[in-house]
Amino acid sequence: MLFGLQQQRSGSGSSSGSGGGGGSSSTGNILHGNTFMCSVCCKSFLSGWELRRHLHAHADARPFHCPYCSHRSNFKHNLKSHIRSIHPGQPFTFTVQTQAADDA
Repeated sequence: MLFGLQQQRSGSGSSSGSGGGGGSSSTGNILHGNTFMCSVCCKSFLSGWELRRHLHAHADARPFHCPYCSHRSNFKHNLKSHIRSIHPGQPFTFTVQTQAADDA
C-alpha cells in the first residue's frame, strides 16, 4: 500500500538551481521552493519520484524474496546487501512476488 503525495510550497520563491530559469530541471527536481512531503513521516523531497521511492519504505509489500532463507525485502538493493552479508559466497539471485500472488 502506498500513501498519497503531498506537494507543499515553501514561500521562498528563489530558484535553487544555477540556471535560475525556474520550472523543472532536467533531473525532475522542482525548483522555486516546491517540495513533496511524506504524509507518514513528514520528510520532504525535491521531486515526486524521490517521494514515491521513499514511500516504499512505509509500505507493507516486501516483494523481493531471498532464495536461501525466509528474508523478504522492500528494495532490491536491501536484498542484495542481505545476501552478501548473511549468505557470503552465494550468487545474487532472487524472486519477486507480485501483489496478486501475495493475495492468492
